[in-house]
Amino acid sequence: MGYRSSVAYKIKFFDIDTMRLFVTEAKSKEEYKEALKDVEWYKATQEGLEINEEKLHIKFDVSAWKWYETYPDVMAHEALLNLAKEYRDEAEKEVEYAFARIGEEEGDIESYASDNGYDLVYVSRQILFDDN
Repeated sequence: MGYRSSVAYKIKFFDIDTMRLFVTEAKSKEEYKEALKDVEWYKATQEGLEINEEKLHIKFDVSAWKWYETYPDVMAHEALLNLAKEYRDEAEKEVEYAFARIGEEEGDIESYASDNGYDLVYVSRQILFDDN
């Protein structure tokens, strides 16, 4: 079983050249390999990692995921986000990113984003009723 979370992040690029450079760099290094495997999973299930050149973004979205920092796939996704931070820190590369995780327990929420990335992924609280 284990503790599960819903996890999402988005890395937004402002030009195709930067995005292609980013993806090429990610594909060339072992530390990102596990995260990039989730592209095939996304194609089949609409969960996982999407690389969309038309929309200039990389998007990761999963539910009921075991998001343990010691798991190789989680470390790969965190490394990919760290690469986005590195690109963002380089003034000539415009990249924005955001991350959000909601755990099983009510107060277990984690989120962060680049300066202008907070609208890319965010947590929303709402009250819902059943249909009956």
